[in-house]
Amino acid sequence: MFDNRNSANFATYKLEFMNECANNVCDDAAQTLLSSLSGNPGLFGCDMMDILYNGDVNGGYHVGYRDNVDAKAAYLLNLVNVGISAHSTFLTIQSKSKNAW
Repeated sequence: MFDNRNSANFATYKLEFMNECANNVCDDAAQTLLSSLSGNPGLFGCDMMDILYNGDVNGGYHVGYRDNVDAKAAYLLNLVNVGISAHSTFLTIQSKSKNAW
């Protein structure tokens, strides 16, 4: 897992990661995406879970078509999970504490 710590590019990648997530960027992105899945207009300007569940004929999503709910909702929730993990990693590195998350 930590085999790459001694690679020549480790410090560069770590610095790039820390710069990308600075100022709560990763946390804000995860929160914004999550708000679109929890009844608020959020990122997409609509409640995505409602559209996936109830359908949107104009968007090609029909009521009862469960593949959209399962696949698309799982994808969006996975993106939220990745954002939370990235922010947790950022906090852990920044504070040098394994309990930062």
